[in-house]
Amino acid sequence: SHAFWVHRNVDAYIVSNEDMIEELTLRGRDKNQIYPYGIPISEKFLNISDRESILSKYNLSQDKKIITIMGGSLGIGNIEEILNEILQMKKPYQIIVLTGKNEKLYEKMSELQTRCDHCLTPLEYCEEMNDILSITDLLITKPGGLTITESFITGTPLAIYSAIPGHEVQNADYLIRHGLAVDLGTGEHCGPLIENLLDDDVFLHSMKEKSKNNAKPHAAQHIFELCKDLIEEKSLQYDTKRIDL
Repeated sequence: SHAFWVHRNVDAYIVSNEDMIEELTLRGRDKNQIYPYGIPISEKFLNISDRESILSKYNLSQDKKIITIMGGSLGIGNIEEILNEILQMKKPYQIIVLTGKNEKLYEKMSELQTRCDHCLTPLEYCEEMNDILSITDLLITKPGGLTITESFITGTPLAIYSAIPGHEVQNADYLIRHGLAVDLGTGEHCGPLIENLLDDDVFLHSMKEKSKNNAKPHAAQHIFELCKDLIEEKSLQYDTKRIDL
């Protein structure tokens, strides 16, 4: 939670998880005004394509694990350093790099793709995150709120790096505290940690299940219903006041 959120005349606070209820009550908010409905996401995440068709679309194999690396919509962070760590691994993983709007990074990844022994697939700003996350065995990402929310819904194991001070650091703390992600720090020398993680199918499955248990896929619908109820409640109060006058 953030002090900037706390204002007079707010009728409801919609937060991403139950932990934040206590945080906001400590800031003086009424517990009955706080709804842990989660962050609304695209309805695409409720209708994910079948795995085989997604793999075929991106020329990926069923037989090798898929690592997706991303740095938000701007494609920032130590993506290249983390990729180099993965490329030194012995096992032939399939790697998707989402470069976002970072054109220079996309050009570098495209050039590397032509001389890379691993299966490397660079993608620019992606509108099909629901499909990408659904086939990803490990998502390496900065801990942004929307990315975390989407990965929970697809049950995608998380490894996080380079959290920006402020909300991302708090996001990272939440993930680590609840066993929902592995922390790669800045990404330096992260290869062995990633390799051990991908070799441990039991741990990956545990992370997947924990992610799904934290998912709130119907946040948008719940928020809509709450807004509708608040509008009806306010309208009734207004009509009552007019009658009294």
